[in-house]
Amino acid sequence: MGGDGGELVYVAGDADGYDVAMSIMRLRREIKKAVDQIPAERLGSLADYVSFLNRPPLMRRIKDAEKAIAEDKGVNWRKVRRDV
Repeated sequence: MGGDGGELVYVAGDADGYDVAMSIMRLRREIKKAVDQIPAERLGSLADYVSFLNRPPLMRRIKDAEKAIAEDKGVNWRKVRRDV
């Protein structure tokens, strides 16, 4: 997976999924190795980025918000922000 410069490279395999799954497993292993080498002072920004990647897609969040508003489950912002 890693090349001479330590970069991570992902190449999909056969259409049957076996090589792709193995590549994903190897890629996860390489990512975990790379994370172990990150200096402690940079781990906070990495955690923020991972959190960002784990968020639901924007369109799903919008759809969920629209559904909550339609079901009158929203919170009036004026009740949350008294200084506005």
